[in-house]
Amino acid sequence: MPDVRAHRVLASISRVAVLETLRESGGPLSVRDLAERMSLHNNTVRKHLDLLVESGFATRVRDGATRRGRPRYVYAAVPESSPEETRLDGYWLLASVFAAYLHDADDPQAAAEEAGRRFGAGSVHEPGVGGGPPAVERVVQMLDDIGFQPELAADGSGAVEIRLRRCPFHELARDSEGVVCAIHLGLIRGALQQLGSPGAAVRLVPFVTPTLCVVQIGPPPGSPATRRPGDPQVE
Repeated sequence: MPDVRAHRVLASISRVAVLETLRESGGPLSVRDLAERMSLHNNTVRKHLDLLVESGFATRVRDGATRRGRPRYVYAAVPESSPEETRLDGYWLLASVFAAYLHDADDPQAAAEEAGRRFGAGSVHEPGVGGGPPAVERVVQMLDDIGFQPELAADGSGAVEIRLRRCPFHELARDSEGVVCAIHLGLIRGALQQLGSPGAAVRLVPFVTPTLCVVQIGPPPGSPATRRPGDPQVE
């Protein structure tokens, strides 16, 4: 997964200019070469290069030319990512920024779930399928489209489990579990509401194992499947 800190390195206009100069050079450049081309002080260029190397945007190797005295290092830009990798990096960065923003809300989990609800409702296009199995199956399809690799299982009591074998935001969820998992819970609740099953009891159990989360979906409270003898009737 991309490191958000690496994106912060490119927040400096001068540092980006150093990187672009490396990319356009056609070959490795020394600190002095870059400083002369960019009219910058050697120490300024060296600091930018150190950060670019540390973040994986550039490489530093010893100059192969035979020279006396202190060995000289030259720098080259790391080849740019493919369009697909660049797009995924952008999505990851956006998700990280969004999670950080929600984390500062008065009620981070409530805000995250509401955001997920809105997206989940807009992600399904079969409103009013009547709830029940068709709605759950459509939710499974939505989760599969997102990349969760879901597996549907029933327990015989009217409740179902959706086992999420892969979280597309696993590392981010580890750092911001309350926010990221609340978004995913909201996705499911919003989709079920849009599909005509707004009262279903939904629970998300994160990290049952390091690579497995479980969604538990039961009938609406008070429905025949959840009503016990002696319970009051709910109309």
